[in-house]
Amino acid sequence: EAQAIAEQNRGKAFGILSGLLKAFEKRKRPIVLQAYQKRYEPFWQVVGESVQEYKRRTQYGVTVKPEVRNVTFNNKTIPVNEQEPVCQFEAEDHCFEHYSKEILQSAAHEHEKNLERYLGAKRRTIKNINQIEDKETVVEPIEIRASFLVNQLIKDLIKPIQADTIVKEVVEITSLALLLRPVHVFEFSEEGTNQRKTIEVDAVTGAWKRGEPILTSETKRRSLPKRLAFYGK
Repeated sequence: EAQAIAEQNRGKAFGILSGLLKAFEKRKRPIVLQAYQKRYEPFWQVVGESVQEYKRRTQYGVTVKPEVRNVTFNNKTIPVNEQEPVCQFEAEDHCFEHYSKEILQSAAHEHEKNLERYLGAKRRTIKNINQIEDKETVVEPIEIRASFLVNQLIKDLIKPIQADTIVKEVVEITSLALLLRPVHVFEFSEEGTNQRKTIEVDAVTGAWKRGEPILTSETKRRSLPKRLAFYGK
């Protein structure tokens, strides 16, 4: 199915200018498939949460009727200024705050978006990268490390508070996973020219785009975590 999508759109990969030039040529130059590669694009899913429980002293003010001169509450009488009909008292607040956040970030491309669409796809866990790499299958090199994202997440989860007493303060990374999404890469060439273009077909969504050159064995990296999850067929 991926190859059919690539074949159908191979002419678009060479751009509008190429199509205009072909219209004036007497002999059409066929575009043929030259190479294929299955590429796994890595991305991180980092989930964390924070819990803050604390106590603080707070001054409260409650508006009362103009004729009120004092208020008795819990056997304590609180005077009210006749010029300002407000009953003011001090209390202790018992506070509880809970925050959670998820980061989805490509491990290879800083600005890649819409990664959440892959979370619902089928997945399986592998123990070693060798299980999926072969002559036609590579994992794209990791450029963005998990430690950077973990530090960023922790900073976002720690919220400033006003407290007299800290009862509990916990920041926890609840999930850290490197996920691999498969992409089918097809490289086409135009006969009689040096032009070579690639089309990438997303194995999960079926979407296609003009792609990057096929990765060579020199660009492979094997410095990945032992346990990985990836989506698609």
